Amino acid sequence: MTSLREECEALRHKCSELETELATVKTERDDYAAKVDEFIEDHKRSSQKALTPEKRDRILNALGVGKQSPTYKRVKAVLDQLM
Repeated sequence: MTSLREECEALRHKCSELETELATVKTERDDYAAKVDEFIEDHKRSSQKALTPEKRDRILNALGVGKQSPTYKRVKAVLDQLM
């Protein structure tokens, strides 16, 4: 039969192990959260840079040529591929 002192010491040891594990898990959680935040920011930046139909139309209008123009058609085909 174990004494109360031995049992108390075993529980203190287990508590210490769990506190160490908790600290490790908290660090991993914080690292993961930081990566998620960074991913969200990267996604926002790339979405703002993405070619939208509105941006494509502005580019095509800025060409200053008609819609039947070979230049217009070539540029539109390239821009459509990028979308």
